[in-house]
Amino acid sequence: MHRTPRSRRWSKADATGAGSVIRVVSTKAMPQLLQYAGMVLGLTAIALVLLAWLERRRRKRCESWHCPKCGVMFGSQAPVTEWGIRRDPEGAGVPTGGPVLRCSACGREYRFSWSGRLVNESGEYA
Repeated sequence: MHRTPRSRRWSKADATGAGSVIRVVSTKAMPQLLQYAGMVLGLTAIALVLLAWLERRRRKRCESWHCPKCGVMFGSQAPVTEWGIRRDPEGAGVPTGGPVLRCSACGREYRFSWSGRLVNESGEYA
């Protein structure tokens, strides 16, 4: 009892045992190397989409912040750059980075931590 449909093959040994499960073996199996390449490409695409989403989310948070001097909301048109400082572990509680936002009304740049608090030039909370 050997039957071979177009894309699947059933072996005689699998079909003869009483109560045995029929195994289906694909004859058009993709090579393992292509499977790994597909997984790597898929995971890379997912990671890139996730990083882009996180960056958009981070920028959206900054849009709703207000200028400390004139009170105008920064909005989506404000250019966003980032600042960062490498600190020792004993400097806990001090900001290590965040966005730099330019106010369109007064033209000044302000440094913030990622939590939204204003940071002075020395890298400490104002």
